[in-house]
Formats: sequence, structure tokens, C-alpha cells
Amino acid sequence: MVCSTTMTRMVDEQRTQIGTLKALGYSNGAIARKYIFYSGSAAVLGCVIGYLLGTKYFPIAIWEAYSMIYGFSPSIEYVFDIQLAVISLVVSLLCSVGVTYISCKNELLQVPAELIRPKAPPAGKRVLLERVPILWNRISFLHKASIRNILRNKRRFFMTVLGIAGCTALVLAALGIGDSIRNIANDQFDAILTYDYNISFSEAQSREEREKFIEVYPDVLSECVFVSTDEVEVVQGNRTKKVSTVATDDPDITKVIGLYLDGETVPYPTFEKAAINDKLAKEFGVTPGDTITIRINEAEMADIEVGGIYESYMGSYLFMTGETYKELFGEEPLYQNAYAATDEKDLHSVSALLSKGDNVAVVSVLNDIRVMVDNMMQSLNYIILLVIACAGALGFVVIYNLNNINIMERSREIATIKVLGFYSRETQAYVFRETIILTVIGALFGLGLGKLLHGFIMNKIDVDAVSFKEQIFGASYLGALLITFMITFLVNLVLKKKIEIINMAESLKSVE
Repeated sequence: MVCSTTMTRMVDEQRTQIGTLKALGYSNGAIARKYIFYSGSAAVLGCVIGYLLGTKYFPIAIWEAYSMIYGFSPSIEYVFDIQLAVISLVVSLLCSVGVTYISCKNELLQVPAELIRPKAPPAGKRVLLERVPILWNRISFLHKASIRNILRNKRRFFMTVLGIAGCTALVLAALGIGDSIRNIANDQFDAILTYDYNISFSEAQSREEREKFIEVYPDVLSECVFVSTDEVEVVQGNRTKKVSTVATDDPDITKVIGLYLDGETVPYPTFEKAAINDKLAKEFGVTPGDTITIRINEAEMADIEVGGIYESYMGSYLFMTGETYKELFGEEPLYQNAYAATDEKDLHSVSALLSKGDNVAVVSVLNDIRVMVDNMMQSLNYIILLVIACAGALGFVVIYNLNNINIMERSREIATIKVLGFYSRETQAYVFRETIILTVIGALFGLGLGKLLHGFIMNKIDVDAVSFKEQIFGASYLGALLITFMITFLVNLVLKKKIEIINMAESLKSVE
């Protein structure tokens, strides 16, 4: 868009020179090569700089973000990909040289006598709003002029709106990614997995051993639910997925595990039924009342009814009763794990105390996992900021370029209104009002586009281990609008001086 606008304006400005060269006998190809070389050299230089940023400096930010997650020990290694460099260069040249050739071709089709004469400005036309007198008559003269100027050049209008919409969409998508991943740890460990410890025993615990363990720690454990855990495969045609099973007959399971869907409590499944997480249900296309197939072993399969679907953001689980487990697998559940909660603030001191219990092998503190997940998600803020910075650069370049061209093309008009007595503030408002109107239109269009882009991105970054909540908060919509308007006001501030230095004598000069 920037190349098209810039080169079209350059060719229009040099119509007289093009006409003179044609009259002197220069071929169309020779004349076009001058402008193609200009835009082509800019594309090559821009491609080299962009390739350097994309292959060295952007990966640094991404590498640092993922190093916090996985703790990479080796330093990053940079690889020069010739194929990627060639593709980038070809795309850059097509975008710049291609639009330059089209712009030149339209002018070179005319005879020299037409090119030497000034090009007539686009004709002003009645706008749709004029057909609504009750609104049009209430608009001031200067605002009417701004509306007509905006709609006079359709291509520039759509380019500006699309550029601003793209900026807003990228910012909103980046902020939306943050909204979707930032609260995963809170949502998972505050509402779903509400226990504090996962206690693993060296062997399955009998009823007497379970009761004895609970009796030993009544002062430090507010809840302790023994469960049987296993890993199975859910099968559907050629598709298989490993899921964890949690089975228990203890009714207190609902005190350490929260099953919810859209804010509503999901009852713990009854006999011969299982509760599955929403991501698994979506992947296999099942609803409550349907059945899923579980691989018991290499030779046996078993079907179980879906008794409920609950929200979960980490892992896939099948919750069932101990009786259901026995019916499904043909054996008694082995209670080798316990989910425990405490009211104590020092979780690790309680963990050390529990580790001394009979047959206790490992005590996992869930808060440690929560901190790790939270750090993992927070580290992605580097990438989100990188996307916002790129979006801001896009918006600044588009708005600055089009504003700058608009001011230069209308220097006589601006000089004329200065002669008519407009103060500096009035002159700036007259010129920048159009940019602000276009920003409003583009930003509103960009919010809808950003919502679609966010959904597309969240669908593409979906992984088995984590299920993201696709959401965009109202603050992110407001933030995307504020960032877009800040860029517009920054451009207006930069170009303010350009309007002030326009000489009023320009309005008295003839076009020739």
C-alpha cells in the first residue's frame, strides 16, 4: 500500500518530465526503468534490513521468552536460509516494482502533449450523506469539505482505512493472546484443581491404611481424598489420544476438584459414566449422553457414556467413580495417590512433614507447578510486545506516508486558506480532521478484523498439553483503540511543522 501510494504520487508529480522525455524520443521502457530502479533499490535495501531483523533480532526476543520456560543452556545459533532470503526478496520486488510498473504504464500510454499539461484533480462528487438533508444541513462548511475530500480519492481512502485497520487488528490480536493465556494458571488452580498436594505412595493403600493416614494428619490437612490414577487411550477411528483417568468413591472429591462449564457446576459422574474435559469433547465431537471408546489393552476396547463435560486448561482427564473403574477395567482401583489440601500458609513445611509418612514416595506441591505455568505464560509477553511494536510501526508508516502526501499535494489549498485568515490551529484542524475521521473508520473496522485474527491465531497455537481460553477483555479493545489513536496523534504532531512552513505566496503562483 505504501509503495503503491508513493510511486503513484511520484509518477504523477513527474508527468511533465515523462512527457518531455517521450517527446525527445526516449522509449517507454527506458523511462519506466528509471522509476523501477528507484523502487527496486528501495525494496532490496528494505529486504536486507528486514531479513536481518527477522532472522537475528526478532529470534532473540522469542529465544529469551522460551528460555524462561525450558531453560535452554546453549546459546542461540543463527542460520542463513538462502531460500527464505530469495522468497523475501522476490515478494519485496513484486510489491514495489510491480506497482511502479503499473503506475508508469498508465502514464506512458498517453501522448507527450497530454503528459506535459497538469493532470486534472479528481472530480468532486456528491456524497451519500448529502442525500440525508436532516443530517447534512447540520454539518458545518469545513466539516463538509473534509468529508468530500476524504471520499474524493477512493483508492487512498481504502488504503488508509485498511492500513489503520491492520494496525488495530494486530494490536488487538496481540492483546487478546495475552488475555487468553495470562490467567490460565489462576483459572486452573483456583477453580479446577483446588487441592494443594498430590501425594504418591510407593504401593496401593488399603482402606485401613488410607484411614490411618488421614487420622495421622488431621491438624495440617483440611481435605484428603485418595484416588486411583491411570493413563488410557481414547480411540475414534484412526484418531487416538492419551488421557489420564481419576477414579474414586470418596464423595469429598468435589471439595478438591471443581468441575464447571460456562460458570455452571458439573455434577461428579455416577456409575458407568465419566466426565471429560471440554477440549477432549470438542476434538472427538461428543456431547453428554454420547459414548467414547477406551483402549483397555492391546486387544480389548470398552465404551463408556459421557456423563458430563467440564472446563480444563491443562491436560485431559476422565473422572469416574471407583465402581465405574472396576466395571470398565475388570479390577479394583489401586488407590496409590491422594489429593490433599491444607489451611497452612507454609506449603513446603507441610510437604516435608507429609513426606515422612508411611509408604509416601513423593509429595508434589501444586503451587510450584502453578508458578512454573504462570512464568511460562508471562514470558510470552515479550512476543506480544514484539507484535504490538510491529503493528505500531505499520500504522505509523502508513499514516505518516499518506498524511505527508496529502499535505504536499494540497500545499496550494493550505496556502490559500492561510491567506484567507485561518489561524495555525484552524489550518491544522482542517488538514488533520480527515486523518482522524479515517482513523475512526479504520479502527472500528480493525476491531472486527482483530477478533477474527485472534481466533485464527488461537486455533493455530493450540497444543495438546494446554487448552487456551479464547477471550478478549474489554480493556484490550480499548487499549487497541488508544494505541491506534496515539499513533495518529503522533504522526499529526510530527507533520504539524510541515503545515506551518508552507508559504502563503504559493497560492498566488500559477501551475505552470
